[in-house]
Amino acid sequence: MPDLRYKYLGKITTPNIHKITAFSVKILEEKCQSRFNLIKMALILYMGMKINRSRYMLRKFQSRMTPVEGLSKKEIFKLIKPTLINEFESYLSTINVSTGLKKSSKRGAHRQYDLDGFFDILFAWLDNGFKYSHIAEVYKDKGAGSFSRYLARLEESGIVKRRWRLSSLSADKSQLFVIDSFTVKSIDGTECTGANYLDRGRRGTKVTLVTNTSKIITNILVTPANRAETFCLDDLLETKSIKSLTTLQSDRGYFSRKLVDKCKSRGIKLLVPPKALTTRTKLRTYVCKSCQRQSPCSAPKTCSNNIEYLETLKTAPPTKYSHTLTTRETNLLQEHRNKIEHVNGEIRRFRAINLKCVRRIKYYTLLVTLGALLVNTFHNGFF
Repeated sequence: MPDLRYKYLGKITTPNIHKITAFSVKILEEKCQSRFNLIKMALILYMGMKINRSRYMLRKFQSRMTPVEGLSKKEIFKLIKPTLINEFESYLSTINVSTGLKKSSKRGAHRQYDLDGFFDILFAWLDNGFKYSHIAEVYKDKGAGSFSRYLARLEESGIVKRRWRLSSLSADKSQLFVIDSFTVKSIDGTECTGANYLDRGRRGTKVTLVTNTSKIITNILVTPANRAETFCLDDLLETKSIKSLTTLQSDRGYFSRKLVDKCKSRGIKLLVPPKALTTRTKLRTYVCKSCQRQSPCSAPKTCSNNIEYLETLKTAPPTKYSHTLTTRETNLLQEHRNKIEHVNGEIRRFRAINLKCVRRIKYYTLLVTLGALLVNTFHNGFF
């Protein structure tokens, strides 16, 4: 049997995880002690082990994990930072930091940049949301002069994105998933920005998130603020992680007949509240004081007991809706709708995400991904 140590040790996060056999369980146990979700997927889904045996192995691995329950996002980042530094160190050893190209030889001066201070600046930027130009002024003693160079290398390496993908493996694809978006104001740069109708036409950026009922973020999409939500969902349907979902819940902004049919053809059930196709008569709830005293109505335009208003309700045609939902589907919409709102609130507590204060959109996407990694680790409970 070939040795899988060299072949899979550095590629644990690749889609080739289903090729891992029982021979590599020992390697996983040695090198992936902090990768609880990946081991869970590998043991239960792909190794064909018995249920009782797999539960025993999961408890064994879980006892070695670092619990993060009750910790703040800053404390969680301190736990994650050594892993990010090690992976970033191994990546930097293979490239030229100034150009980003691969090294042709191992000759040259040894790099002396403090990566610990680099990640401290990165989290302070994520948490406080100051302008990118302020980094060189405030963090001179921590090596802010080379911050932009190493930030570009971190974005190119994709380390944060891979760690976030790894943290989202615990999301069961058979669960109910929810999609929603929020719009942030752009105060620096016009890249990936559009007119925001919620902010008097000012330029902004839209962030679309997909989460499950356990509040694990599985998909992120950053688009201009004026891009329609139906187009955002259409773009996400092309990703591999969305194709394996079974049920996706959204609000009325994501409804269109073509989109529902496209989701249905891919085995995804799109749960959307019914959308009114005709104008509806607005129902009134106010009762004026005159009607309460059984006197002639004194507020004919707002009172619900007005005679003319009651006659219009009788003669008004019935409202036509786009589709109908069963009682179970309606209860699901009401029960799980607040989950995505909670996740949006958690990730927008990072001020650099709630306010686009960086010119290049790739760096803003990096900050959003880092925030999603911290949120997923918090809700997973282990690192």
